[in-house]
Amino acid sequence: MSCNTLKVNCLKEKSDLELISFSGQKWIGGLPGNQGLRYEIKLVAGKNKLSFDSLWVNDNLVKVSPFKNNKPAGNVTKGDTIILRAGFKLDEVVAAYNEVSIKNYHDDVDCNNCAGILSYYDNARKGYLVLDSIH
Repeated sequence: MSCNTLKVNCLKEKSDLELISFSGQKWIGGLPGNQGLRYEIKLVAGKNKLSFDSLWVNDNLVKVSPFKNNKPAGNVTKGDTIILRAGFKLDEVVAAYNEVSIKNYHDDVDCNNCAGILSYYDNARKGYLVLDSIH
């Protein structure tokens, strides 16, 4: 499968999603060795019935959680401002997805020096948003 097939949509510009910001932050907890990375993607939905899958960033594939008005987002409708949150502890191996899923990201999307890739669904059609930079 590639970005040119009908079932996959690779975005570098405004389409299903309008990217507002993509940020990352390292966090440190109170116990020694308790640290990790947290990511936040703010966007506006360009269509109804979008759902969000995962984020490929810093050689890790992590599940994203969508929020609308600081509450978990149920239905996403056109024009909604959504905040996607993802993160992991640095001493953990992100094992939520297998190597096949990680390989598919590289096969499906051209990501030369990009900061990350967001995977989402528009009904049954899988799409990717290429994130060019992180702040």
